[in-house]
Amino acid sequence: MNAQHGIAGRKYILWGWIMTALSLGVFLLWGAFAPLDKGAVIEGQVIVSGRKKQIQAPQSGVLAQLLVQNGQWVEKNQPLVTLDNRVAKSQLEAATTQYYMALAEKERLYAEFTQTPKLHYSSALTKIALPQAEEAMRLHQQLFVQRKATQDAKLLLLENNKHTTQSRISGLQNVVASQQQQLSVYKNWLRDTQALVDKGYQSQEKLYQLQAQAAEISADSANSQAELKAQQARLLEQDTQLLQTIKAYKQDLSQQMATNQASISHFKQQIITSQFSLDNSEVRAPAAGQVVGLNAFGDVVSQSQLLMEIMPKGQTLIVDAKVPVHLIDSILLGQEVDLLFNAFNTSTTPKVKGNIDSLTQDIVNDQRTGQPYYQVTIRVNEQALLKDLVLQPGMPVQAFVKNGERSMLSYLFKPLIDRIPHAMADN
Repeated sequence: MNAQHGIAGRKYILWGWIMTALSLGVFLLWGAFAPLDKGAVIEGQVIVSGRKKQIQAPQSGVLAQLLVQNGQWVEKNQPLVTLDNRVAKSQLEAATTQYYMALAEKERLYAEFTQTPKLHYSSALTKIALPQAEEAMRLHQQLFVQRKATQDAKLLLLENNKHTTQSRISGLQNVVASQQQQLSVYKNWLRDTQALVDKGYQSQEKLYQLQAQAAEISADSANSQAELKAQQARLLEQDTQLLQTIKAYKQDLSQQMATNQASISHFKQQIITSQFSLDNSEVRAPAAGQVVGLNAFGDVVSQSQLLMEIMPKGQTLIVDAKVPVHLIDSILLGQEVDLLFNAFNTSTTPKVKGNIDSLTQDIVNDQRTGQPYYQVTIRVNEQALLKDLVLQPGMPVQAFVKNGERSMLSYLFKPLIDRIPHAMADN
């Protein structure tokens, strides 16, 4: 009985070894001949194929309105952000008023300099239908009339003084001529009287009387001549004063014209600056697309501050991936890859096909970690995407790059085979 049990036990053990050997043989046959995909798994993320449009603040200012939000689609030239423009408007209005005032002043000064009887504005001002220009022309027309009246009155006074002096000179010249004529008569009279006195026909007293009268006329003539010279000197002084008055007036006008020209340039530049600030108080979309990376928060923005980015409409999404240096031999241009989007439910979302679109020819160092890598871009087969799956920039992606097939035994024994040359190398 015990012998029968022993034989049965050995039978079961034998069958167990046979089954084990068969299983091991089947596994080895499968491991040697069953094909398994060979490739590399690389990490990446979804990016836009083209460059995004950066929207920067053109100037510093106070944020008045934020008109968009992240993910919003916008059209070209659609307003995105408005800055407070009250200061710019006020500065533009003030600069415009001062500019047209300076233009009107320029034409008034030129009319005064050329002694034009009336001020006529050029078409550069008259054709401008702005209240600032009209007010400037009205004010400088009044000023022209007032200044012309003042200058004309001043010159008229000087001219009248000249005429008065000239009249005095003319009268004194007649007086001197009359006195000289009287002296000539008295000289003849004295000569004749002296002859009569010498002959005894006339008294000496008569001669003395004539001499006294002649001396008096001579003194009056000397006084008249002195007064004549004084009036002539005064006339010369008045001529000089008149010329100096005209000269000083024109010099003052020349200085005002130079200052006016500088003012025109200054106010014109102010208008340009204020208009630029006003035009740039509203930031518009440079292209149609989607708003991403919105960063316009707070009350104040700085010049060149990045407010947001616009992902232009119509640009495709691609996968940007980093390939470790030791896996680069597995990557070929045009090679097919399987893409797994981790942002979606992996149990219900199938892998999506794609192809290697570009590959850098040299390594790139990661700025954060310093690790070298090769950069590749993978074009997604959009037809393989499910309709309810919408890719967004920044989504993480796993890419499996196939580069052939090999057996299970190759996977198992490759590390050992790779080590044999190193193990047998002579130190």
